[in-house]
Amino acid sequence: MARDSSVAVVVLGDLGRSPRMQYHTLSLVEQAGKEVHVVAYGGTQPHASLVHNSRVHLHALPTLVDFVGGLVPLERLPKPLVMIVKALFQVFVLLYALLVRVPGVGFVLLQTPPCIPTFAVCKLACLLKRSELVIDWHNFGYTLLALNLSQDHPLVSIAESYERLLGKLGDYHLCVTRAMRKELETNWGVMKAQVLYDRPPQFFQPLSYSELHSLFVKLSKDFAEPMHVRDCCCTDNGGANGSLSTRSASARTLFTEKQREASGGTSIVQVA
Repeated sequence: MARDSSVAVVVLGDLGRSPRMQYHTLSLVEQAGKEVHVVAYGGTQPHASLVHNSRVHLHALPTLVDFVGGLVPLERLPKPLVMIVKALFQVFVLLYALLVRVPGVGFVLLQTPPCIPTFAVCKLACLLKRSELVIDWHNFGYTLLALNLSQDHPLVSIAESYERLLGKLGDYHLCVTRAMRKELETNWGVMKAQVLYDRPPQFFQPLSYSELHSLFVKLSKDFAEPMHVRDCCCTDNGGANGSLSTRSASARTLFTEKQREASGGTSIVQVA
């Protein structure tokens, strides 16, 4: 396989909970004609268009919990210590995945955050395998770390310095907003980042009337009764074949309630 015809997508998180990186993967396959190797944690099932695509290769990373099992009670250890041990573990598993499990690729597309240890590991892997590193900036990792520790914690200062220094080592940069691009250029020394807005892929389509009705019926069962004294709910869910917003008169006919400010009554929609 030619090096330039394949790309590695690195997500140090749950791929199924990262729609942007799933969209990147689909675009690389369908629009750029690339072979894509996705290195990420398991957990939530990615979209079927990725799972069943022969040109998408998923490489699941083991977690620290998977490795130590119940031998070490991580929840009882100090949080900073767990973070350091976790980062060291991630260095080894990610480096092994990029150097051994993934074949030679032309580009490594990295999602950040997290940037620890991915910036260093991915850059090292790119140097060793003569690939180019593309960093997709979603946020700044040190600011999220400050939420778990504190703004003045020493690890936060170290993380910020690490992120500012190694963030410049990307060969190309993507970001989610113009404001982030300006911040990267002005205060981080990261120049010419390309703003890439999220756009839903083709498998995101408006629901049909029958699908809307099924959804409203399901929600009516869950939320017909108030769960809190201040909740405002209507206990009339429209009967067995209805919801607060829709009512089914037959297998092929659906009544949808008009908004209150409309003239009143119902509109009848024939379901194909």
